[in-house]
Amino acid sequence: MVRTLYGGSEAGLASRSYPPIAVPAPTDVIDLAGLTAFLDELDSGAREVAPVVGQVIVDFEVADRLFCAGNRVDHRRVVYLTIRAVARRGSELATGTYTPGLAGPLSGLRPAGLGAETARRAVAKLGARPAPAGRFPVIVSGGRGIVLLHEACCHALEGDEVLRGSTYTGLVGKRIAAPGVTIVDDPTLPEAVGQYEIDDEGTASRPTTLVQDGYLRSFLTTRHTARQLGVASTPNARCETVLDPPIPRMSNTCLLEGDVEPADMIAGTALGIYAEHVGGGEVVESTGDFVFRVNNGLMIRDGRLAEPIAETTIAGRGADVLRSINAVGNDASLGAARCGKFGQGVLVGVHGPTISVSSLLVGGTDA
Repeated sequence: MVRTLYGGSEAGLASRSYPPIAVPAPTDVIDLAGLTAFLDELDSGAREVAPVVGQVIVDFEVADRLFCAGNRVDHRRVVYLTIRAVARRGSELATGTYTPGLAGPLSGLRPAGLGAETARRAVAKLGARPAPAGRFPVIVSGGRGIVLLHEACCHALEGDEVLRGSTYTGLVGKRIAAPGVTIVDDPTLPEAVGQYEIDDEGTASRPTTLVQDGYLRSFLTTRHTARQLGVASTPNARCETVLDPPIPRMSNTCLLEGDVEPADMIAGTALGIYAEHVGGGEVVESTGDFVFRVNNGLMIRDGRLAEPIAETTIAGRGADVLRSINAVGNDASLGAARCGKFGQGVLVGVHGPTISVSSLLVGGTDA
């Protein structure tokens, strides 16, 4: 359990005089008495999928945070889980991973369903074949899959990266993505782990359109980076703790829905990869060069989902991904992730539909 109560970071804030404010008492995000029951239900939900599921591991991140800036108070309650299920068939082991999150109490999650989904991912990887190596079309599932855009494309839109000369510096008003691609940073998104009413400088939250129908519209800033860039500030100053300086960070990265059925994307792909769950990886923030793990994936052959593939990687450059999106689905869902930058880790939401990218470098073998 993490509880913090502190003032905003704007210079001189502590010396100002403000009228009294009502500060709500922190509340338990997690009912410790009910934790065992929650874990038992999650474990049972996983094991009911198949007898080959032999182990379920759950890591919790739970926060109950009060943030005060002047006469404003923001009460943030967040739960983030990393669930792993291990399946065994003979000498073969496979692990499924799921990372659900919620702005609210643990009771807002359905443990049996979470366990079942994690176990399904593990069982699906039994008998998986190595992925082929080379450039292929890749269809990325929505929700957690939008972390691909978050990491590879949107870090370079944060004000400090723009000041350092990111790949998007000086391109406001220019086309940087395919038509139909609209990306919004939205700290007001209900239930998303990046939700807040004020950022860590006390700026009231509101959505910021970054890319609109393929055109770059805005960057994400703190007050300081906004002054340096000569633009209006956005509510994106975030810090991990009061001991850390606020820096420009995403809140909830949202790709707006298109009108394409995901099944039609698959049907239109002769040979490619379906990335069902995108895990962590590495990215160069300023350029968007990235390598991500595909924890769960399948081959696409002749317009149909085929055999599961073993864990592999996808690599490319964020700017190329934005231009190479050739279909945006109509099935948006919510996901969560932990994002690190300059030694500070914060929870971020990702929301969006299935997307089709015309070409990414897939790691694997030639088999």
